[in-house]
Amino acid sequence: MKKHIRNYLTGITLVSFVLAVTIYFIVSFYGDLFAKLMLHYQLLFFYLFNIIVHLLLLKLSYNKMKRFTSYFMGATLLKLMVYFGIILWLAVSNRTLAVGFIISFFVFYLIFTFYEVVSLHKFSQKMK
Repeated sequence: MKKHIRNYLTGITLVSFVLAVTIYFIVSFYGDLFAKLMLHYQLLFFYLFNIIVHLLLLKLSYNKMKRFTSYFMGATLLKLMVYFGIILWLAVSNRTLAVGFIISFFVFYLIFTFYEVVSLHKFSQKMK
């Protein structure tokens, strides 16, 4: 399990670094519009939130593979509710940036969710 955690942390840090460099160039070329979308804060949020949820999921399901699916579905539901709350809060509080924020949030969601699912699939295959 320690090897999986180390691999997960290395991988998610690498993904986040590539995204951070991409954000840097996007903000450099396009300026204020993308800076106002708080892309760097979105990246930091997804990075930290996914690490916390992933580690909790592994800790809860370690040696309990029969419960892994239930824990995974519960963690996914919790994450979706948190994500929806953030999107709703921003959409209500700042309508001018809402569409851009939601699109960028969705892109981060897809990238981090894809990485997490691939990582958890590898972990569950090793646990069988």
